[in-house]
Amino acid sequence: MNGNGVEAMLDTGATHNFFDESMVQQLGLKVSKCPNKIKAVNSEAKPVLGIAFGVRFKVGERTGKVNFLIMKLDDFDVIMGDVFSVAAKATLLPFISVMLIFDGNHLYAH
Repeated sequence: MNGNGVEAMLDTGATHNFFDESMVQQLGLKVSKCPNKIKAVNSEAKPVLGIAFGVRFKVGERTGKVNFLIMKLDDFDVIMGDVFSVAAKATLLPFISVMLIFDGNHLYAH
């Protein structure tokens, strides 16, 4: 992300991408204010601390840009949701622990 290596969780049930607030300074993100809250299943609504637009990502040879909501996260620093899957043209095959990425001409397995 933004030229830095990060470990992320790919969450097929998440509608958005999320960064923990601690990642903002580490990745040098420019953040816009966001007055919204977001609610996960079985939890209280949490405030969105901001939005980072156009964060560069690279997985294997595939690169692109996606937006992230900045929040206080509990277990992960980075959560990649459906927005990432669409932008990266990626899908999971969890039964064989593989992520497939299609770049228009080639299919990559990671």
